[in-house]
Amino acid sequence: MNVPQVLEHGTDADGAWLVTAALAGRSAVDDRWRDGPAASATAAAAIGRGLRVLHDALPVTECPFDWSVERRITRADERHDRIDVVTRGFLGLTVACARCHDHKYDPLTVNDFYRFYAYFNNVAENGLDGSTGNAAPFIKAPMPARWSSLPRSTARSARSPTPLPRPASSA
Repeated sequence: MNVPQVLEHGTDADGAWLVTAALAGRSAVDDRWRDGPAASATAAAAIGRGLRVLHDALPVTECPFDWSVERRITRADERHDRIDVVTRGFLGLTVACARCHDHKYDPLTVNDFYRFYAYFNNVAENGLDGSTGNAAPFIKAPMPARWSSLPRSTARSARSPTPLPRPASSA
């Protein structure tokens, strides 16, 4: 298999980048790749092999990604835990079984579970992993010692409202 020559690679403010030399051949969006499932599977396998060879050819010490089995399992477990917390808290359902199989009377299926997974897998937060902390955004909230420095209008709105007058007694 031909591997394109890496011309440049690095990082900048927008992220990591890689520039390779072109290879002779047909375009990756050529019609022959859209001729059915067998062609699609062949294309996917070829792309996967090419990416693996390219990754192996790059300097491993400079790769910013961790694809270790341990990290992938940890990430999957984090997503499964997040799904469990959200569905218990907001839907009042336990969906852990749907991770592997459907039940006859459960409202959520395996497909539903992995729809949740797809959503949470695209969230940029990694949770509290003990080393990097939580992801942005953070909410800046004033500390009680600084409440006196808030503008008066804010402080006034924080007080309890004026009680309503009692209705006149009917005689």
